[in-house]
Amino acid sequence: MTHSGQPLELSDITGAGKAEYFRQWTLIGRRQKYDPEQPISRLWVTIGGSAGHSCQVALDIDESRDESGERAWDLTLQSTSHAVEELRSAKQSAKREAKRQTLQCNVKKLREVYGDGDYLTDNIAKSRSRLNTESFKAAMDKLAEEGSLESGMVKKRNNHSYTARRLRRSAEEELLGDQSTE
Repeated sequence: MTHSGQPLELSDITGAGKAEYFRQWTLIGRRQKYDPEQPISRLWVTIGGSAGHSCQVALDIDESRDESGERAWDLTLQSTSHAVEELRSAKQSAKREAKRQTLQCNVKKLREVYGDGDYLTDNIAKSRSRLNTESFKAAMDKLAEEGSLESGMVKKRNNHSYTARRLRRSAEEELLGDQSTE
């Protein structure tokens, strides 16, 4: 058995002459890595023979226990194309979720960088966050989309003014800030 996720082929059986010797075969490989916590095994089954017959299906074996604790086997067969599409869809969903979590983490980093309420140029914020250019831009776009940023100007030692941003203060923070200056 394999857990590469790909169906086994006759060429996967090692040893000189085995493919020529076998008159018929059944090859079983995993579609997903075995997890002892999950009662479902997702397998590829490839069947063939020297007479030219062949078949490849996706087999799901559900070994769930019923209410009385008895183990029951429930078998489900599906076409290879359907199983491949299901696998592709699951991989894409996992990729999207990982990308979403990374963006969320990067936005959190920027919130920490801007946490003091000071105006920062993009170069300074990027440097302090230690994000690469693409990740920084995506996180800044997300903060802008949320309406969390406000723009302003900062003057540097060279007497030049630069566009900068900071986290938008909430109405409550602005009210507290105004009261403290009175």
